[in-house]
Amino acid sequence: MFRLFRRLRQRLLFNRKFSKYLLYAVGEILILIFGILIALQVNNWNEERKRGDLEIVLLRAIKSDLEKDLLTCRGDIVIHQMQVTSSNIILDYLSSDLNFHDSLNYHFLATCNYTLTDYNSASYETLKSLGVGLVSNDTLRNDLIYMYDGYQKFMTTSRKLLPELVNEAHITLFPTHFEQGDDYELTLDEYTEPILETEEEMGTMVPLDYEDLKKDVAYLYFLKTQRNRNDIYINCLEFFEKQLIELIENVEDEISKLER
Repeated sequence: MFRLFRRLRQRLLFNRKFSKYLLYAVGEILILIFGILIALQVNNWNEERKRGDLEIVLLRAIKSDLEKDLLTCRGDIVIHQMQVTSSNIILDYLSSDLNFHDSLNYHFLATCNYTLTDYNSASYETLKSLGVGLVSNDTLRNDLIYMYDGYQKFMTTSRKLLPELVNEAHITLFPTHFEQGDDYELTLDEYTEPILETEEEMGTMVPLDYEDLKKDVAYLYFLKTQRNRNDIYINCLEFFEKQLIELIENVEDEISKLER
């Protein structure tokens, strides 16, 4: 084609048909511009397709992380509910002046329950490194920012309150009131289970003097305060659970739209 244009141009110049040559030159420029525009548009289509494919890959990875977080969150809720239940049982026995029973040994240890779970954010960090603008849906992008840059940080900060009182009690309170702490032995298989289901698996703490615990102000303070902190944290976890469920559904919907 270019050879044909070149011959036509030479013939027009040879015959000194400048007006026709000028018209031809303008046409040749327009064809060139048109070709460049088509090439740019094709390149843009390819880039958009690659961008869309990358967005889908990252959203799938984020969805997988969120689903893992949801399972972890639900397991954490159960563990903290166990702490509150055991605290209430011990407090009821002590305040009602009930006689000691061996089953209480499990609850004494369960009152120390707390979790220090790290939630998954690797996929979101990858998205941030590439630019959160890669998520084309404005609402979903803002929801992801809220979840990862906001609420997960809040959860991390909140859970730091839970081990403080327990760690202090292990140093100042428990040694004078119990034979030993954390009296359980777990295999790796047992440890990887999300929830320990039996009292034997959870272990025990045996009091040195059960009657003395009934009137020990410091120990009663520990039970009530740790129970209250766990109650607050359970509320946070339950709200987190709802946010995770909604976000997972929204990410899944967006993936379906992008794949159409």
